[in-house]
Amino acid sequence: MSPEPHLAEFVRSFGLQRYVKGDLFPQDESVTKIDLQQIDFPDETFDLAICNHMLEHVENIDAALRESRRVLKPGARLICQTPYSTRLSRTFEEPAPSTEHRLFFYGQEDHVGCSGPTSKTSFGKQDSSAA
Repeated sequence: MSPEPHLAEFVRSFGLQRYVKGDLFPQDESVTKIDLQQIDFPDETFDLAICNHMLEHVENIDAALRESRRVLKPGARLICQTPYSTRLSRTFEEPAPSTEHRLFFYGQEDHVGCSGPTSKTSFGKQDSSAA
């Protein structure tokens, strides 16, 4: 996700059988449209997923983490890089009613959250609402 050219080049250097670059709004035909909250790949597809500065744009981080877990093979890894603030005592995800508020709270108009010392733990949990 968020396929920066330098990162894509580094990942390709490992000679992987398959490399999927994804973005919610792809600007290039080599990038697959992927919504982290509803990933259109079968269960246990990937050995590694890198979400580079993606989760702060996602409305439902719990859904995104559950979907990430679902498409990872057993023993696979998920690497997430997000904005982080040591000034926060917990992860901050409050709906911001305007662009001005999002800029003030998150530092960027398209962000919907900022990570603090307490990060989401739902990655390892099953969705109880799916029963």
